[in-house]
Amino acid sequence: MREEQRKPTPEELLQAKDRVLEQWRLLPAEHQATMLLVLLKEIDNADMSDWVRDAVTALYPAPESSQTLLPVPIVSRAKLAELDIDEAELAKLTDSDLMTISERIQAQYAHDEFWEELMLQMLEFHTEQVLKEKHR
Repeated sequence: MREEQRKPTPEELLQAKDRVLEQWRLLPAEHQATMLLVLLKEIDNADMSDWVRDAVTALYPAPESSQTLLPVPIVSRAKLAELDIDEAELAKLTDSDLMTISERIQAQYAHDEFWEELMLQMLEFHTEQVLKEKHR
């Protein structure tokens, strides 16, 4: 006969969650992202996907406007290397700093500052292009 496995106490469960979170924080951002996908697959296998989807929807409701937000990619070191910033300065940035930069871009985008700035840049660019064509 199979022995029943002892259920952990609430305190033991909280301690286990704390240990998982501590380990999570040690992972670089890109590994956190892939680990999240692994966890979501585990949740799906445990038939908890509906509950998780409802919880995520409650935490992060869809924007009220009909405009769909474009995802802002995680800032990468390769992309930063394209900037006119000293390599030694870029080397000071941690993975957490890269996430902060990405989050700030997303926040700016979400508050329409992104569109206003982008539209002005596009307006200027295309106006200059049409004016150049007129002078040919």
